[in-house]
Amino acid sequence: MRRGWPWRVGLRLLAWSLLCALLLLALGWGRIQWQWHQQLMAELPPKVAASLVNSQDRQTSLERSTLRLAQMTLTPRDGPGWLFAPPQLTELALEQAGEAGSPVGGEAPPFWRGACWPLDGQRLCAHWQLQLVPSPSGVALTSLLMGGLLSLAGILLPSPRRWRRWQWRHKLARQGVSPAKAPQLAASLQADPARLQQAQDFAAAAACSLEAALDWLAHADWPGLDASGRDWLALALRQGLAAETALAVACHPPQLHFDLAARQVVIHGLPLRLSRTPLLYFYWYAQRRRAGLPGYVNPASHRPDRAQGQALAALMRQHGGHGKAIAELEAQGLRSKTLDQNRNRIRDELRQALGPLAEPYLFDSTRDGATARYCHGLLIPAEQIGGILDESLLINEIGT
Repeated sequence: MRRGWPWRVGLRLLAWSLLCALLLLALGWGRIQWQWHQQLMAELPPKVAASLVNSQDRQTSLERSTLRLAQMTLTPRDGPGWLFAPPQLTELALEQAGEAGSPVGGEAPPFWRGACWPLDGQRLCAHWQLQLVPSPSGVALTSLLMGGLLSLAGILLPSPRRWRRWQWRHKLARQGVSPAKAPQLAASLQADPARLQQAQDFAAAAACSLEAALDWLAHADWPGLDASGRDWLALALRQGLAAETALAVACHPPQLHFDLAARQVVIHGLPLRLSRTPLLYFYWYAQRRRAGLPGYVNPASHRPDRAQGQALAALMRQHGGHGKAIAELEAQGLRSKTLDQNRNRIRDELRQALGPLAEPYLFDSTRDGATARYCHGLLIPAEQIGGILDESLLINEIGT
């Protein structure tokens, strides 16, 4: 048993007991007041009506009969004997408050202080005061009993954290994890829920059990992965790569490599095929980044960049670009609209393949101060770009 545990239980019992005492007193008080209201409204109107027969001055008659009615006709009913002593009616006043249905005379008193009713076209009101004295022993015993039960329930029932851990253990047991290892794995998965999906992906790709996959992911003698590495591992496994290949992707440094012969890019060690024309535009932006050039400012909408159009057309022809795209660049130059369309296609294809992991490999867009047009360049550092075969041609053509 942990040190200090009895003190915590005692404090919890005291707190629950005080809360139960307040709650019981409030409920008992309301119950007794409502019972008295019902009793008085059942007995007062006929008694008052009988006392006012042949009366000339009703208000005087009401005042004279008030004490007599309270003493002779009203018998207090016992409330809950274990919470309160028998209630005592200490005050009762009757008055005439205007005509029935008239707003004159104000609103009716609250149910624990009085009531109004019509009599011969007039509105009569009764005001009373009920004395309620709590029974100390009854309140103490009842609140301690309820507080003890609630404290015991708090000890026996699991906390939200323990309940979630139990749910994890149950989930792991249903998926074949042994009862001996389920508690430890449940504790680690509760802190990192995404690892279960990664383990499931790994188990499917490696054709092993979920328990073995979780052990493998948590093993101490393999190079641990940070959150980004685990995301890359899960992505590679979902794309059908073997377990060892997926781990290589997860451990790969963040690099962008172009393999134009295979018409693909390799991002973080994961090969991706892109459409032919967007791939070459992507390569062109990577050339500029690799060469240390600033982002390219979009040409004006009415004045295409013909020099860059010729250079990009030569690049596409060299690497098997689409004939229509080459002809358009040679005839019209590099247009802002064409750049925007291909950047959007690059962005869409990478996000579709990589999800949020694509963001570091996309574009940084700023507004050029001199022309007020947008300037676009790759976010990835130049030293992390590989597979660029003809940097010198690009640099010479743009005339650094």
